[in-house]
Amino acid sequence: MLKGGSRTAPTRHQTLEAAIDWSYNLLSGKGRLLLERLAVFAGGWTLEAAEQVCQAEGVEQEEVLEILADLVDKSLVLFEEREAQSRY
Repeated sequence: MLKGGSRTAPTRHQTLEAAIDWSYNLLSGKGRLLLERLAVFAGGWTLEAAEQVCQAEGVEQEEVLEILADLVDKSLVLFEEREAQSRY
């Protein structure tokens, strides 16, 4: 699945790795930074946690929600609305 897809399909559809690379390369610089910083989380996170961890050079705390929403729109991050607390 990661390395051995159909050779007749477009390059970005041949493997899971190629699909993720293609999607990553379409992101803005801030989108890439945030996605890389979100990789520290295991098992999901809250918006508040993302704002604390991901704000740094290149991404301001006020920008995290907008960039995170863009990652959700691009299906690179999943959003789960719960009664107690929404999580990504």
